Amino acid sequence: MKLLNSNSYSFAGDGRLSSKRGNALITVLVMIVFLGGLTTVSIKDSLHAYKLAKRQHILDQVLYAAEAGIEEAARKLNSEKYYGMTPVVFVHELSEDLEATVTMTPLDAQSQNFRLTSVSTMDGISRTVTVEKATRPTYMEYGLYFEDFNNLWWIAGSITDGKVWTGTTQSISGASLANGEKEGPIFRDVNETLSGSFGGTPEYASYLSPDITLDEYEYSDLRFWSDYSEGYRTEVSKPALASVDFDEIANASNALSVTVEDISVDDVSYDDIPTHGAIILKGPTEIRFDVVTVGDQEVGIVAIKNKDAFGNASWHELYSESLDVIVVNDDLTTNNKNEVDGTVTISESSDPSILKGNLAIVSTQDTTIKGDIIYNDQALETSGDKLLIASKENIYIDRTDKNDMILQAGLMAAGLNSSGYIGLKDYDKYGVRGNLYFTGSMIGGKVYPFGNFSFTEGMLNGYKTHRFYDTRFLTDPPPFTPSLSNEIQFSGWH
Repeated sequence: MKLLNSNSYSFAGDGRLSSKRGNALITVLVMIVFLGGLTTVSIKDSLHAYKLAKRQHILDQVLYAAEAGIEEAARKLNSEKYYGMTPVVFVHELSEDLEATVTMTPLDAQSQNFRLTSVSTMDGISRTVTVEKATRPTYMEYGLYFEDFNNLWWIAGSITDGKVWTGTTQSISGASLANGEKEGPIFRDVNETLSGSFGGTPEYASYLSPDITLDEYEYSDLRFWSDYSEGYRTEVSKPALASVDFDEIANASNALSVTVEDISVDDVSYDDIPTHGAIILKGPTEIRFDVVTVGDQEVGIVAIKNKDAFGNASWHELYSESLDVIVVNDDLTTNNKNEVDGTVTISESSDPSILKGNLAIVSTQDTTIKGDIIYNDQALETSGDKLLIASKENIYIDRTDKNDMILQAGLMAAGLNSSGYIGLKDYDKYGVRGNLYFTGSMIGGKVYPFGNFSFTEGMLNGYKTHRFYDTRFLTDPPPFTPSLSNEIQFSGWH
């Protein structure tokens, strides 16, 4: 009988075989299982990391494509013209496997402002980039904009709200008072000029922060030239008003054209009126606004006299809230333009015009304003009521009664065949008529006086003018306001 090597095997007291080699084998097996588990986990982790990296790569790709779609939309807005309220959809291809679908949704009737949405998808993964508003800056970002200041003076006591730009020297008048204080014109924003200088006594001009209300400010709140010179900028170049394209306004209007029957108070119920519309008239036209109550609703009305459109010289009432623009062209039946001088006449001095709506009145001839124009909603920060009065030539106020006047609108007189005046007819007659409270923006070729004054006697004739800038115009001007440049500005990118 062969003896077992006592060094190799032994029996435990409970009858089990114990072996060092057996223990080692078990340990090796355990390690193999453990390492195999680690390998499996490592492989799973690697696969997960690969999937994450792949997903991130796709996310980066589709985000890049979506952003590229927005950039392509900006290029299209710079190079192409779009009219009407129909959204524009196009596909921007970057490669065979990568593209973005872009939607440009007009936010206004003249297709100046758009909401942009760009979506790119790959392998079921999508990214969306949205620009809430893509817009061009307009002339209405200025409270006052004149190519020729016409040798007029900013007189002591006048208040001008909003940014100012002129192409010629601005002359400023002021004086030292007996109590040692300085009195001069007050500005509420930056004052710019192309001429390189400010004439008169610019040291009397002062700046008052828009954060301080006019009925609460004190002398100590005024910052004079000596400590606010950065607010008076020289050699600031701007495009000429001759670049304003009235044909483009007409083209945009054609895309929204409706008949007068579509928006006639006599023919259509208020609940059935279109959301947007334009009417194109020719020849002498009179316009006034009003607000009436129908049931429990306030309804905006624009009353028009135009013989060519209506066949008679009576007033015809249309819904102002259906209209984005009224375009008035020359009388095509005559070659004598003097016969249609003052093609558009707005309001009457006896009764103010009250506007409910967001409207532009665009004329190829002079426009005359004869009475107050007031927005129905006077909470201007939130009001939807806005008005642009744009003339290819001049805009005059024609009123002789001695009463204060309220005028709320954006005014633009391009002066394409004339001076582009904005001012008061017979400004040097009829004595002092009162105060002109203007809220909006004045854009013109040449300042025409609103009155005249003497350095020793003060105001002699016309209106003492108080100009207040409508801050809504900076980002949301009235419809059909011409652009200052083709530069596209984005807001609300996400």
